[in-house]
Amino acid sequence: MELKRLIKKKLIRILKKKKVTDISIHVEIPGTLQTIFTQNKNKVVTNLTILGLIDARDVKYIRNFLPRLSTLDLSGVTIKAYNGANGTCNYSILYPADEMPKNSFYDCYDGIPNDVLSSIILPTSLTRIGYSAFFKCTSLEKMLLPSTIIYFDSLAVLGCTKLANNQFPYQLICQGEACTFDNSIRNNVVDYETTAVHKINTT
Repeated sequence: MELKRLIKKKLIRILKKKKVTDISIHVEIPGTLQTIFTQNKNKVVTNLTILGLIDARDVKYIRNFLPRLSTLDLSGVTIKAYNGANGTCNYSILYPADEMPKNSFYDCYDGIPNDVLSSIILPTSLTRIGYSAFFKCTSLEKMLLPSTIIYFDSLAVLGCTKLANNQFPYQLICQGEACTFDNSIRNNVVDYETTAVHKINTT
């Protein structure tokens, strides 16, 4: 009995010392991601795969409480609609379904962009990327888009200078004159002036 107790005690110490940096989780109810993470776990996660259902509240949690997250796989999630004040903006709005929420990785309240995230795989059912979703994500090098996506709102990836060689699908709709893309992305990836990106007249 004493030997078993000592082994168990040693195992607990080992588990406490081990830093879990690569995590895959399933979210059954949108808005509940924060209930899955412990305070210690969220500080060390660098690679995260999420499955199931999420909404703007979960994206806000990812943005604000996973400070070391560099690789995010959302290919197995469906983004549900959310209407309220606890999403990625600091006021109450409607966040549509199948859209990467407005200010997903840009905290407009404090004016703080994300400079850690380097790779993201977006949901396979995604159709839109919201306003300033990845604004000034200066470390973002890889963004895997689904074939379903058709719309980038203003500033969606503006300032993501390392995305210059990323492959964006054709027939994107772009909101606003300054639009989504830095010149480096515009020149190397999309045919901005002709058929690849279509501007919407917002007036």
